[in-house]
Amino acid sequence: MADTEKIVDVINRSRRELPMHQDISMEEIETSLFKDNHFDAKDSCRLAVIRDQIVGCGIVFAEKSRIKAGKNDADITIEVVPEHRNKGIQQALMSSALEFLRSMKMHDAKHLCADTIGWKHDLSLESGFREDHHEYTLICRVGKEPGASLPPDGIHLEHMMFKDASDEDILDFTEVNNDFYSESLNFAPELVESWIEYRDELKKNVERITFAKEESKIVGAFSCEEWTELNKQEDVKAGYISTLGVVKPYRKKGIGRALLSDAVKWLRERGMDVMYLRVDARNPDALRLYTSGGFEIFKESVAYYLAME
Repeated sequence: MADTEKIVDVINRSRRELPMHQDISMEEIETSLFKDNHFDAKDSCRLAVIRDQIVGCGIVFAEKSRIKAGKNDADITIEVVPEHRNKGIQQALMSSALEFLRSMKMHDAKHLCADTIGWKHDLSLESGFREDHHEYTLICRVGKEPGASLPPDGIHLEHMMFKDASDEDILDFTEVNNDFYSESLNFAPELVESWIEYRDELKKNVERITFAKEESKIVGAFSCEEWTELNKQEDVKAGYISTLGVVKPYRKKGIGRALLSDAVKWLRERGMDVMYLRVDARNPDALRLYTSGGFEIFKESVAYYLAME
């Protein structure tokens, strides 16, 4: 899209008031708008323009993997620069996005709002959405984590940098991720192609994959990274654990705790002062694992849901 750079600017200006905001890049918005989106970019993005200036945008995103898995839902993102809010712009963008989803015969719309109050929450409720669930961002500060936890007997850990992972490694990583997230509400398996594209397009990221194995069998995995853009933006040293899980027959054996401990250890060795991760509040087992591993709730987000039919 010709206006992609301006859309990125609007998104970042709209979100910078949020704690822990990390500016989105042109590369990231193009990946989501053009490659991972089931909809055509020109159809899925609507703009609010005042005197030739883009002041707001509404993006409708239906993940290809979810559509392929038979899901019929889409996420809506509404962004308006602060000086142009409360003028009816966000309402017009939301109405247009919902009208588009209805025209495409989508069943459900989702709207994730960072924190628990603010203009986006008001917009969700007045547009007919209902609160679906909460998500927590957890933080662990150096010195707050407990001592190292080793994997149980018979389990060993194998590491590799994400950028160096082979297609076969990425396939293994995708399969084990799909396995341990398969019980999540409204789950849809991720596509290995998406992870391969992620590896190829973001090779500058300092990110590591770790597998927990029983002999050659993968029984758990995690990925963690230096939060490069946030660190540059805020002059901090933060790491992020993006995914962590253990396949069902191997849970409650200490593998998850060992994976978490290993992730924190590696990030500390990379010089990170704080580590973040996100967890669904509907997953009390994961929340207990992380809080016992030195993490605490840093902020809370609310996911809203609207049945279109």
